[in-house]
Amino acid sequence: VIETLTEKEIVNAGFSFVARDPTTHKACEIIPLQPESEAEKKAFNDAQVDNDRKKALRAEAKKAAASNQITESEKAKNAEIDDLLDRSRVAIDMPALVTEDVIFMSQTKLENSFICQPQSRNLNNRIFGGFLMRRAFEIAFSTAYLFAGSRPHFIELDNVLFRRPVDIGDLVRLQAQVTYATMEPTPLIHVEVVALLTQPEKREAHVSNVFNFTYGVNLHLEPAHNQTIKSIVAATREEACKYLDGKEFVSNNRVPQE
Repeated sequence: VIETLTEKEIVNAGFSFVARDPTTHKACEIIPLQPESEAEKKAFNDAQVDNDRKKALRAEAKKAAASNQITESEKAKNAEIDDLLDRSRVAIDMPALVTEDVIFMSQTKLENSFICQPQSRNLNNRIFGGFLMRRAFEIAFSTAYLFAGSRPHFIELDNVLFRRPVDIGDLVRLQAQVTYATMEPTPLIHVEVVALLTQPEKREAHVSNVFNFTYGVNLHLEPAHNQTIKSIVAATREEACKYLDGKEFVSNNRVPQE
């Protein structure tokens, strides 16, 4: 007989959906939400703040694109990228002098591919997003496992982008790589997974989804030779962007470790 029960929150997730008319495929009206309790009001306000922030970023980017100007946030990020590449110059130009505690981002890549089957379809006869998310999680887990040399544990899934629908019979390629890793305050690894819709007959490949995973590793339980993880070196501007994005995900959304 269980005399006492204790509850522990293990997952906290936020989802954003777009309401579209099934006939016109245009935006449709939804019933306004009226929060009542204090907890509901707090959740509503938190979601509103996040939504307003995203709208402001999109408006800023749209305005800058229309005027062909660089936003202040983009200027700051470009400066960070330049500084990051400057610090990576020794590893790029003199690879023979690279120490064992660093690794190029391109060396952490892992890839697989599959044909989408009918059993994974949703009510709209498109491939269910949860199926793609599971496949992305599996390759991200494997990538982190191979990188750390220790079985990782899942920390967080953040910023999933759904850019194109995936249909039955599509050839999907998943490309995963470690974009950021740190030992402070605990060992954490960020893995980005890009899903590509590939059409060999058309010589085309388009990004359908981008997934961002964060994993932790318990290196203190490993043998003495496996007590650290390598730092990531970005060799190109694209990799530097991914590095900074991964660092931001880990820094801003870290789940406290017990």
